[in-house]
Amino acid sequence: MIQTWYPAHPYFESLLAHDYAGFAEITLTERREAHYPPYSYFVLLRAESSQKRAAIGFLDFAREQALQVTQQTRSKGVLIMDPVPAPMEKRAGRYRAQLLVSAAHRRPLHRVLTSWLQRLEQSPRSRKVRWSLDVDPVDLY
Repeated sequence: MIQTWYPAHPYFESLLAHDYAGFAEITLTERREAHYPPYSYFVLLRAESSQKRAAIGFLDFAREQALQVTQQTRSKGVLIMDPVPAPMEKRAGRYRAQLLVSAAHRRPLHRVLTSWLQRLEQSPRSRKVRWSLDVDPVDLY
């Protein structure tokens, strides 16, 4: 059973007609236009802390470091978004936030990741929050 506010959306027309090729074409066109995988590559830096401001504060620092590394390595086409609270901001008494990095090509993205990860691991700020780096995340939650 599928519930929707948009029963006339092309997605549902394709699903009802069992038209996988049509569904895939619509979906891939939207992803290409939005610069989403498989037409780009994502890295998601997640942070969590028992203190509300600590997770976002760490990600603000991480963003600045990523911007510096991007300039130093001359890695064009790497987009570093602003940190935001996670879709489920508080879970199990901990505040969660995330920062998305994207690029059209893997090589510049990995060039940035190598130096960026070293900077984060060596920073005392990284010990004040739990954090993880997810390359090619399956979801953004």
